[in-house]
Amino acid sequence: MALWFEVAFSPPVIFIAILILSYVFFRFLKRLSPPPRRSELSLEPYACGEGTDRFPPEKIQLNVQLYRYALYFTIFDVMAFILLLSFNANIIYVLIYLAVVLSAITILPRR
Repeated sequence: MALWFEVAFSPPVIFIAILILSYVFFRFLKRLSPPPRRSELSLEPYACGEGTDRFPPEKIQLNVQLYRYALYFTIFDVMAFILLLSFNANIIYVLIYLAVVLSAITILPRR
């Protein structure tokens, strides 16, 4: 095969070409679409189909503590997945990854 053929159909070139085509397609369709309509309802809070008449925002107290647990769960879940996939990797890289993740967890706020 010719060198230009190998370069033109290499994965990075195809990836960049797909990105450019997607961007051009998006911009073209954005010009064809109607402009969005803004209304007062689009600025109101929305929760699972319930309107603000039943659950006004002043009465709903969100517990930020639950977000911290969700963040910890996500970090540990991703860490376990990466460790599962790193059984064939160099042990030094695995230990560096564990040190970075555990140091990031200790930096998270404790309040």
